[in-house]
Amino acid sequence: MGRGRTLGGVETLINTITLGTAESFGYLMWSGVFDRHPKLTVVSVESGIGWLGYFRERANNVYKRHRHWTHSGLKNEPGYYFGRNIFATFEEDLVGIRTRDVIGVDALLWSSDYPHNRHVVAEMSGEHRRALRRGRGRGEAEGRLGERGAGLRFQPAMTVHSAS
Repeated sequence: MGRGRTLGGVETLINTITLGTAESFGYLMWSGVFDRHPKLTVVSVESGIGWLGYFRERANNVYKRHRHWTHSGLKNEPGYYFGRNIFATFEEDLVGIRTRDVIGVDALLWSSDYPHNRHVVAEMSGEHRRALRRGRGRGEAEGRLGERGAGLRFQPAMTVHSAS
């Protein structure tokens, strides 16, 4: 172990970095940008989907309980924007697959990062495929995921650098 390295620091970063996406989605959603620009879509890539069920439920509760005193400018309950403006990809995420009814299957896109350092093959594992099909017809489980992704139009992300 090198000097100055915190035990478990790298693993903690890798394990929790995906949770920062919730904050970014929150700022975008609560700012009302999707009401002002209804065709705008954002996609969380490589952040998994297991956290989205809680995020969506919590956002809907915040809207119901607090929108009057916070003077929320949203035209709709936050869940409305999932599958319209907000999307997320997953590779291996059994928790996310099992909670897709809470997240909204229209917001989900399966992805492969092959050949990346994780060496995930370019197709969904049998375990994940079975979990996705459990209790669902093939059309919902696989067709809708593929159709949603095919209908999205992507532009490269733009990075803004400070002049200072």
